[in-house]
Amino acid sequence: MAAIVERDGRFLVIEEHTSAGLCINQPAGHLEAGETLVEAEIRETLEETAAHAFEPEALVGAYMMHFRRAEGDVTYLPFHVLRQGRQGDRRARSTTASCAACG
Repeated sequence: MAAIVERDGRFLVIEEHTSAGLCINQPAGHLEAGETLVEAEIRETLEETAAHAFEPEALVGAYMMHFRRAEGDVTYLPFHVLRQGRQGDRRARSTTASCAACG
C-alpha cells in the first residue's frame, strides 16, 4: 500500500536511495501477518516518515503492476489511501531529514 498525504496543496514524499539512484516516492510498504490494510498503512507511514497520527481517510485506488525479472516475475497490487491535513494540523508533516514535501 502507499499513502497519499496532502496538506495545504503540498504532498508528503520520501527520498529512497536505490541501486538505480535516488527515487522520490510516497510512503509505502507491505502488509505484515495479521495486519489490516489500515493498520499497515499507519505503521508504514510512521516508520518511513515519523509523521504523527497518520489516519487514512479514503481509498484512492488499487493498481496491479507486473514486472518481469531475471530472478523471477513479480506482481504488486498496491492500495493507495489518502490523508488530507487541515490548517494547523501537524499530523501530515514529516519530522525526519530523509523526507521532503513538494508543492
